[in-house]
Amino acid sequence: MLACWVEDPYGDYFKKHLARLPDYIWIGEDGMKKQTYGSQLWDTSLGLEALLACQLTDEIGPTLMKGHDYLNKSHTFLDQDQGLQVSDCTAEGLKCCPLLSVMPQETVGEKIETKQMYDAINVLLSLRKLHPGHRKQEIENSIRKAVQYFEDIQMPDGSWYGNWGICFTFATWFALRGLAAAGKTYHNCLAVRKAADFLLKLQLDDGG
Repeated sequence: MLACWVEDPYGDYFKKHLARLPDYIWIGEDGMKKQTYGSQLWDTSLGLEALLACQLTDEIGPTLMKGHDYLNKSHTFLDQDQGLQVSDCTAEGLKCCPLLSVMPQETVGEKIETKQMYDAINVLLSLRKLHPGHRKQEIENSIRKAVQYFEDIQMPDGSWYGNWGICFTFATWFALRGLAAAGKTYHNCLAVRKAADFLLKLQLDDGG
């Protein structure tokens, strides 16, 4: 918005930014509120993954169909309005697509075209192909330090504190995904075993 203002403070582009300000800054009951750009593809993908894991297809068919349709329209973007390609959002959307593609179309809707899947994969691969061997040793050292950091800041009960998001459960999930990406498992990592124990103790009778 600032760049558009510098270029032309009375121009259409700046005015279009002004029209979207309430999406990001507004006054609530306890003062000014602010949020960054949305993450609709991220939220939709994670929600669909959770719903698919529940194996309640018959009960939530319409919800799956709506989510599938959204993925179909936004498969490599953070959200539809901005059209901003983000690798983690693309990856999460890509994880859902194969799961939905093998389900009945009358339940989840028309599956995403193969070309769209290829596009998403090519986007992710292109990011890696740019510099395949770039600072390889430094990256490996960073991964090793990150694992050590995860282990050092783990809470005594096996959880991690979330600096953003939904605190302990959310942070523990992401920490476990990071440890798994580094090759850590329940069998070779005490931190993973402690985290698994924390999540199992926290789960409610209804599964939530």
